[in-house]
Amino acid sequence: MAKELFIISGDKRIAAVIVGRDLDNIRRLILNNLTKFKIYNTELDVVIDKVK
Repeated sequence: MAKELFIISGDKRIAAVIVGRDLDNIRRLILNNLTKFKIYNTELDVVIDKVK
């Protein structure tokens, strides 16, 4: 599931790098796992390309 986890400043306090087969798989991973920890307000950003 999560490959990396970052604690950050600002409104969003945690950032996780999650790898899945497709967007639906990632959505299921988020819904099935993060809600266990009562994390409901999430934002999904998709990486299009890696610069380096």
